[in-house]
Amino acid sequence: MNLEIERESPVPIYLQIKSQVKGQILSGELLDGSPMPSERMLAEQLGIHRNTVTRAYGELKAEGLLRSSQGKGYQVSIRSHKNTIAALRPVNWGALTQNSYADTESSFVLQFAKSFDDGIISFAGGIAAREPYPPDETARIIEKILRTNREKAYFFASIQGDEDLRRNLVKFVSRKGIKADSSNIQVFSDNNQALHFILSMFLHPGDSVIVDELSSPDVPRSVELAGGHVVRVPSDDEGMVCATMASIIEEEAPAFIYVEAGYSNPTGTALSTARKKELLDLSYRYGIPIIEADETSELFLDGAPLPTIKSMDTGDNVIYLHSFALSMIPGIGVSFVVANQGMINNLCNMTMLHIVNSDWAAQMVTVEHLASGKLYERLAEFRAIYREKRDLMCARLDELAERYSLRYVKPGGGVYIWVELPQRASAKPLLAKARRHGVTFMTGESFFEEPSRGRSHIRLNYSYPSLDEIDRGMDALGLALGEALGR
Repeated sequence: MNLEIERESPVPIYLQIKSQVKGQILSGELLDGSPMPSERMLAEQLGIHRNTVTRAYGELKAEGLLRSSQGKGYQVSIRSHKNTIAALRPVNWGALTQNSYADTESSFVLQFAKSFDDGIISFAGGIAAREPYPPDETARIIEKILRTNREKAYFFASIQGDEDLRRNLVKFVSRKGIKADSSNIQVFSDNNQALHFILSMFLHPGDSVIVDELSSPDVPRSVELAGGHVVRVPSDDEGMVCATMASIIEEEAPAFIYVEAGYSNPTGTALSTARKKELLDLSYRYGIPIIEADETSELFLDGAPLPTIKSMDTGDNVIYLHSFALSMIPGIGVSFVVANQGMINNLCNMTMLHIVNSDWAAQMVTVEHLASGKLYERLAEFRAIYREKRDLMCARLDELAERYSLRYVKPGGGVYIWVELPQRASAKPLLAKARRHGVTFMTGESFFEEPSRGRSHIRLNYSYPSLDEIDRGMDALGLALGEALGR
């Protein structure tokens, strides 16, 4: 029985307990006769007073959902519930759900969703800035698309992706040094969707996939749900360490190496060009494909653009995934894969089994921005905006570092800053205090294989909040840190 208590909620804790237990009973997750934790045990688990549990159990007993007896404690009593039909046999959805999906980690998703509550400044999201795309201009573009595409069946696009879009994507990737034609491209809504289809198509149960030890929780979870095994490789300030990779490959015989092309999530570290060449050499030597995911290589804020591994790939070993999530209108989801034509044909056939219609409207908006050159103008604008936001957040972090001894590395691009908290501060309690002051962030636990290693880390995002929100949010974070450290 899993219960989640929101201490900041206006709903009393005993009612939160009652509501969640009642829902689990009526849904069949807790079956008739199931023993309940004792009042003392549940109180200790939730870190609350025993009287709160006693009150919740009392209300559930009054509704006929629990019964108690001397020596046996509390038990589920659905048969005595006044609204229960005598012949009712509720579906046990928990038992029907595959274990690999039933225990899917939800804390990362819940943190992300709650970070956009009204009145909260969010440093948690990975969402594009709103400033470069004024709503009126976006409305005019959509009106133009509808007016000039009357001969097309509205809202339907090829499963492989609109042909105009793929032709423009060929030009887009050519600017990055990647050679392709439209037959080498498969369009998706986002990189997670693309990764899911690739892993589902190629991964066999028990296959290994090498990933950076610190990566978005979506990546290892996608591997595991596809039946694979994640092998995490350490990283440093140049990205994934390749020195011991050969021995790992010989021992694990991995199906893929997964790597980020730009500034990584969560650390903001960029894989060096030398390391990219090492990875490509390992791919050629052992015949292992590389999945290269890219959302941020264009978002270089200092120095020159970052080269992709795909641009160096003469052997066709790299599957390149690119998303416009951080450089297109927020909410317009377009991603694409560049790979060997045979692989793309198979990927398209598999996609056809799962998707009847790809998102025509989002694809047409992207075509308009690519064909007109607006996207390239917007990328320069994004870089200027993100640079100003990053610099402000880093300046405020410098103040906190001097006051509280936290540590961070200023990223050269992307949208994230990885912060190590002072020794006596812990991320989750700090998040609770920060929310009370009106700001949120992502805690480090979600990014580590062993969550306890992330208890002293937080991830801050600067792309979505405005400059004023960054200023006020850093004030709030400073107050929360002061409280956490007793200052």
